[in-house]
Amino acid sequence: EIIASGLVSIPDTRGSFPIISFQNGTNTCHSNAPSVNPNNSLYSLLNVNAGLGYIIIMPDYIGFGESEDFLHLYYHKESSNRIIRDMISAVEEFTDYIEGLSINNEIYLMGYSQGGWATLALVKDIEQYPLDHLNLIAASCGAGAYDLIDFTQYLFSQQTFSNPFYFPYYIESRRQNGIINDPLSLFFKEPYASMIPGLFDGSLCNAEINSNLPNTLDELFTDNILTGFDTNACFLPIKNELIASNITPWKSITPLLFTHSNGDQSVPFQQSLNMYNNLISAGTAQNNLTFVEIDDIDHNDAIIPWGINTFSWFIN
Repeated sequence: EIIASGLVSIPDTRGSFPIISFQNGTNTCHSNAPSVNPNNSLYSLLNVNAGLGYIIIMPDYIGFGESEDFLHLYYHKESSNRIIRDMISAVEEFTDYIEGLSINNEIYLMGYSQGGWATLALVKDIEQYPLDHLNLIAASCGAGAYDLIDFTQYLFSQQTFSNPFYFPYYIESRRQNGIINDPLSLFFKEPYASMIPGLFDGSLCNAEINSNLPNTLDELFTDNILTGFDTNACFLPIKNELIASNITPWKSITPLLFTHSNGDQSVPFQQSLNMYNNLISAGTAQNNLTFVEIDDIDHNDAIIPWGINTFSWFIN
């Protein structure tokens, strides 16, 4: 049994309010979990919106907060869906103990980067297995990587990449959680293969791990994976995991907002545009989808305009 945690902000008045669940982006340091660092500038900005009449919840992914003894299983649909669902259920129970506070049976979802992916994955899951007592009204997905095979092929086509910790995080999280048992030397050159387990002990944040890794791909990755990822059978286990992390487009019935900057250097803009178009091809009504293209700013800089636009879209 795993004890999970999260952050909740409620209006300072009493009444019946909708839930907004925010799924945070890629994080490696325990100190930046929502429940551990509620004064984080992004979390604080989101919490202010409780004053607009929302119950704001921010689940800690498994591997953070009360469950930090585990390495977070990065981009893993089943555990991501479960932790958000459990947080929603916990908040429903929590409001029962506060006199005059209740949930009005509506829930909105929003997330950026990994959180955009987690949000869309949960939308699909909720449409298949609806929540008890709650209606999913809308969801906002910002700058997520929704097709991990496509993302990996994009990565390996580059000479340099600004966030070299992404792929080591994905692989090491599966090694430590017993999903794959391939040695790190299959994927990474020394000295980095030997360094990687220590980099993901929860003490280092994203930028600190990046500073320990080269952003030139042929310094970090083995020649074998750069040239043989698509064809060499030894990479089949990790390819199968990446495929399992993909969100397959479907005929969605939930109003969805996709936002992405065309200047994003971390997650390709095409990830969101392709998902938007593929949802339409799968039968989703186009009037249920909104796509906002932010002009020429990088991944982290686009989160504030995405957040502002999300709340405006929810309200309207």
